[in-house]
Amino acid sequence: MAVAAVQSAVLGWMVWERVQLLRHGREITLETAPVDPRSLFRGDYVRLGYDVSRLDAALLDDPGVRRGELPRNGVLYVTLKQDEDGKWKPREISRSLRPVKSASEIVLKARYDRIWAANLVNVRYGIERFYVPEGSGREIEDLGRNAERRLAVVVSVDAGGNAAIKRLMLDGKVLREEAPL
Repeated sequence: MAVAAVQSAVLGWMVWERVQLLRHGREITLETAPVDPRSLFRGDYVRLGYDVSRLDAALLDDPGVRRGELPRNGVLYVTLKQDEDGKWKPREISRSLRPVKSASEIVLKARYDRIWAANLVNVRYGIERFYVPEGSGREIEDLGRNAERRLAVVVSVDAGGNAAIKRLMLDGKVLREEAPL
């Protein structure tokens, strides 16, 4: 009974944490492009790529990371700043969570992947997959590959930099929405 109670509590905590993030996190919109829409075991999803996932190594505040001293999957915090046209651009990469300096900044928690030869740091934010109803992954992929269309996601971000996708947008209109319980 005790093991079942602990397992139920852990699952409940995971659901509650996600619901709180979606309900109360700060929203930002990131432009994206679909990469791959299908998983045999998990169903249809759209795998998303972001410009803010490939970062200039010069933004790193720690030269040790540039030398490859950070292990793969190590935590990094990426500070994004919203420019005049509303796009979010990377401003700084740090190993520690730092407070934002203005309302036009936000921090995303990322996992370090690797540094490319061109001094690009590749990171993952945990928002690279968006699950969709069966049979619609290819359709969304095709819409996103059309150069005349603009695919974006609305992301909810909490104070710790954790992010969750709230909505998938196409040309400013809601295409799919992830509703909290």
